Amino acid sequence: MDVCNIDLFHRAMVDLPRVSNDVKIIWIKLIKKQIILLTRFAKNSDHGQKLRIQTNVGHLKRYKLKLQTLLAPKGSGLQIKRSNRVRWEDVQSAFQSRIRTGLVINLKHIDLGKYLEDAFYLIKSRLKNALKRHSMFKGNTVFCGQFIKKSGDTEILDFKYFQRKTV
Repeated sequence: MDVCNIDLFHRAMVDLPRVSNDVKIIWIKLIKKQIILLTRFAKNSDHGQKLRIQTNVGHLKRYKLKLQTLLAPKGSGLQIKRSNRVRWEDVQSAFQSRIRTGLVINLKHIDLGKYLEDAFYLIKSRLKNALKRHSMFKGNTVFCGQFIKKSGDTEILDFKYFQRKTV
């Protein structure tokens, strides 16, 4: 049984920006419930499954934030802040240790360079705060990007992961 399969959410996110706010709220609640269920399930899973679950919880948190952003008021008087473009989200670690996991979620960027620039400020701030609490730590980073692959007349959305150990 693959409890880590969240293809339904991936496919739904294509159409959800165009549905009513009531439907978006229902999906946000569904995503929150799924995050809770996956987090509980991870406690009794093997290492590989814990990693898949944690990755999928990250995707679900991104979808939840994107839907919440779509519900937020829009207008000419609103200032475009970095927090409207990228957001830090803590994720409960699937492992019983001192591991702390966080995500920098892209809410608006299409250009990778602009996203990385905004993400840098969030990560830099978090690292400074971590250094105040701990004199030493080890960090790993993983970039997950959703890419569009064209195959004939169809476009296939695909996630690619790039890992950099020990930063």
